Amino acid sequence: MPLTQERAESRGLAIKRGSITYDFHISLEKGNNYSGFAEISFELNTIPQELPIDFNGKVTRLVVNGTATEVKAEEGFLFLDVSLLKVGHNVVGVHYSNSYNNDGSGCVSFVDVDGKQYIYTQFEPYYANRVFACFDQPDLKAKMRLYVVSPS
Repeated sequence: MPLTQERAESRGLAIKRGSITYDFHISLEKGNNYSGFAEISFELNTIPQELPIDFNGKVTRLVVNGTATEVKAEEGFLFLDVSLLKVGHNVVGVHYSNSYNNDGSGCVSFVDVDGKQYIYTQFEPYYANRVFACFDQPDLKAKMRLYVVSPS
């Protein structure tokens, strides 16, 4: 399910502009799958009724402000337990696994005629969430650090 205007506006009001930082650790693997860890740091102006994080993958562990919590995933979103959020600084950790895409978006893998596997990404217009958990909307700019472990 794509991000709706209403949900984007709600997140845009709750999250302090310029406060988002992403640390992504991705382990690229041969074959059809990869895994990773996304740490999302952000400041909240207010505690919203809901705070979904965009993600299309399988979450294996979710930690909100140091507390491991149940994963509530629905139609491409992770819904955070808002009782674990606070006004001010918050940190969310998402451990996950995912499959490479073959439709030209997200994290794409293909094997060429030379037998080598090639991997590339395409994030526009709404495809970053197919690679890692994030607030995937253009008005929520963020600083990002990306760490990649890949086969030789």
